[in-house]
Amino acid sequence: MAKRLTLTTVVNHLDLSADQVDKLTEHYQESNTRYSRELVVYYHLLKMYVKGKITIKELFLSDVDRRNGVKFVHIYAKYNNLPSDFEYFTLARSSGATVAHIAAMYGMLPEDFDQWDIRNIYTETVAHIAARHGMLPDDFDQWDLCNNYHESVAYIAAIYNKIPDNFTQWQLATPIGWTVAHEYAYKGNYILLAKYAAKDDRVLDLKNIDGITVLDILIEKGTVQDLYSTIKQIAKNNKKN
Repeated sequence: MAKRLTLTTVVNHLDLSADQVDKLTEHYQESNTRYSRELVVYYHLLKMYVKGKITIKELFLSDVDRRNGVKFVHIYAKYNNLPSDFEYFTLARSSGATVAHIAAMYGMLPEDFDQWDIRNIYTETVAHIAARHGMLPDDFDQWDLCNNYHESVAYIAAIYNKIPDNFTQWQLATPIGWTVAHEYAYKGNYILLAKYAAKDDRVLDLKNIDGITVLDILIEKGTVQDLYSTIKQIAKNNKKN
């Protein structure tokens, strides 16, 4: 049986043939949701480009859903790896999401992307969105970028349980002193804190403005014994090595 052509079976939609575009259009015409209707328009525009009727710029800036400010490029960013010199990263749809924010959500930013401070209308940076979805690169180091609510990228990563193994900036805090470590512990997590505390246990003494420590949160959540057991195991493993 031939494999059905889907959005994820191609590397770049611009490389599709007219026949492939027709198959995708027919597939999404079968359902009658707003999402499928957008994709029918999307593939109609793509076919016009493939046949040489519009330029690449005209394609990217064409309306797919004018009322909601959705252009071809906003949908394209969900399914195609964007190049480093892509010129539409800051183009926003009505919801406030820029092309870069959309690409970050779906892991489609270029490997050398460095415009992490592009903001949507809610002042969330591209990094905030990438952190929420676990899409930040391993070498990311702008954890202290904040939105207008004083929430750092690191804080968002903690909220969504996306803190990476090599994270070290546990002290980053909101205006009330609620640190990344507090939020991580509040979510019932302890493994990464244990790994860090095995080297520097002062992280457990971090306080918010009410004097509540990270250790207090671990005790409240019932994970403090697991934390200390993990620290002991790490120390034992280090001795063996």
